[in-house]
Amino acid sequence: MESIHLIMELFECDENKIKEIGPVKEIMDSILLISGMEKIFDFYHQFEPYGVSGVCLVKQSHISIHTWPEKKYAAMDIYTCGDAEKAREACKKAIELFNSKKWDVKEIKRGIVEKE
Repeated sequence: MESIHLIMELFECDENKIKEIGPVKEIMDSILLISGMEKIFDFYHQFEPYGVSGVCLVKQSHISIHTWPEKKYAAMDIYTCGDAEKAREACKKAIELFNSKKWDVKEIKRGIVEKE
């Protein structure tokens, strides 16, 4: 079993898209659809006066987000044992949908890799 973990730093995001649960959840659902991940459960917390933390537990692992609208910043993880290319597409879509002007993405291969 091998899996992929994308650790995403999204800078200069549209603060209106990361301020409240509604837009964040809508974008996270779009990302799940693109990645082909099957949602089991999701939970979001609204901070006051603004900011959101959320996690989507999926059959293939999870997607999570934490936002700081006052800094136009969001931190995300996409972790899946599913299709790696679809996870990368979901990452690109997140950058687009949150209107991130700058980003840094680290890709880590995780899991048990069989030696030949």
